[in-house]
Amino acid sequence: MSVVSSNIVAADNVVVDVTSVDVGAAVVSPVGDVPSSLKVDDIISWCQASATAVSENRRKFRFHVLGLVHLPVSRRFDACAFTQKIVKMCLMLLSQGHYVILYGAQGSDLDLCSTFVQTHTLRSIRECFGNPNHPNLDNDDPDDLGYDWRKETFRTDFDGPKQATRDYYAMCIANIYRYSKPDDILLLSMGTHQKPIADAVRLYMTVEPGIGYYGSYADFRAFESTAAYHYILKAANPKEYSFADGKFYWRSIPNYYRVEDFDVDEADAKADPDGAIANSGRYYLFMARLITRKGFHVVVDLCKRLKLPLWICGQGYKSYDPKTHKLVLQEGNVEVQLADNMRYLGYADAKRRAMLMTHARATFCFTLFTEPFCGVNVESQLCGTPVITTNYGAFVDTVEQGKTGIRCDTMNDLALAAVQVDSMDREYIKQRARRLYSLDSVKWMFEKFWQDLYDVYLSTVRDPASGELKSKGFSEIRPEVLELVAKYRESVDFDTVVADDGEEEEEEVIDDKTVAVATGPRYKSISKTMADARKRKTK
Repeated sequence: MSVVSSNIVAADNVVVDVTSVDVGAAVVSPVGDVPSSLKVDDIISWCQASATAVSENRRKFRFHVLGLVHLPVSRRFDACAFTQKIVKMCLMLLSQGHYVILYGAQGSDLDLCSTFVQTHTLRSIRECFGNPNHPNLDNDDPDDLGYDWRKETFRTDFDGPKQATRDYYAMCIANIYRYSKPDDILLLSMGTHQKPIADAVRLYMTVEPGIGYYGSYADFRAFESTAAYHYILKAANPKEYSFADGKFYWRSIPNYYRVEDFDVDEADAKADPDGAIANSGRYYLFMARLITRKGFHVVVDLCKRLKLPLWICGQGYKSYDPKTHKLVLQEGNVEVQLADNMRYLGYADAKRRAMLMTHARATFCFTLFTEPFCGVNVESQLCGTPVITTNYGAFVDTVEQGKTGIRCDTMNDLALAAVQVDSMDREYIKQRARRLYSLDSVKWMFEKFWQDLYDVYLSTVRDPASGELKSKGFSEIRPEVLELVAKYRESVDFDTVVADDGEEEEEEVIDDKTVAVATGPRYKSISKTMADARKRKTK
């Protein structure tokens, strides 16, 4: 059991205190009776059973969570999927009693972690990503990134490291290297982009917990969907002419949400400045980055042809004239002429997004690339609103065809789906999504993942006294599971064979071999056949 008690030095001589905390102690969870712990209705209940219901030894871990260079880790940047995955991961880990050290920019939300390490400043973000001649580089407003991020897509440094990135790397490496323990877990949010940090600190349990991007590399990975998992698995084995072997410590774990973020106050909806959302229900919704690969042009063309009202939200535009309905996109300066019954509403924060989704007839998520997840699709379902999507990628995982949405292959399918969605049970859509994608559900999938990784880590550690490895890794069966199986065997009679109709069987010897022969009337013909076989054998 390790104890953390030290100070962590952050950027610009900011010192963040780390209070003493027991890391690695057991979280006691009652075993419960055997039958209930073995009732596995779906993957979530199975993971919960594996992680806690049969275990009195669920560990509390210490996590080093890497934030981003171009943004503080904050709820305010809810249009950034990477940022919100970090936000929700931190909340999830804290809710399970783990210790979280968050590394991020000035302006990050401090309630997301046990300890915050400031890696770089807002000034450095504005200098590296903002517009030239910013009037006040040193202001403390985390909303000010030096450009209008609600209008444009976020500016990143994927094309090459900037000074802010180099500062970030140096601060992360120095603090993790100095204060980490061998059984700590390092969480990467951007794969190879953060590899220099992982390579320097060399923690065994280095994990990519939310892969919906190209450029993953770690030994331990969790993907947002089976589509992302299989795509990356094949990409990692390009010379394999058959299906590639799977990886036991690569998992498919979906994105997760705080369901309370999607509970809409109708009073707020009625007061929305863009008018009458609560009383409308007459529009279809497109909410995404305004780029071709998100299917924007396909959806606009469809709604024009069918004369359907379409409301549009998202980053990635240069200008919009509400009088002429002309929208100029950031991508290629393309000009899109919207119809009179279409509205572009710009950026929508989390609260307004939930209102728009709740009162839409359906949400279009017609992504052209192989979608690794598509958060808007699940967010819409969390509001009870059906989705209209493409028929590949993560949508095969997340959309129950004909019940929570329609997966489409052609424009004709899209047109038909626009009518079919009205017949869907919105309450069913909402409850299903909340069961599958709530933070409180998905956290058990991660709890199982962390414990599985710890078993593998222990397979690299020898007991000082005996010299034996502390775990068999993949082959390890935990003591509490062995105990559970023993109790199960005691409760089930494995020695008596029972026929399908409940009649017990008796043993009969045929040629010195013992076989079970049913004594009930249902098995008379079988017994007669076996007796005839005996007679033929003796002739």
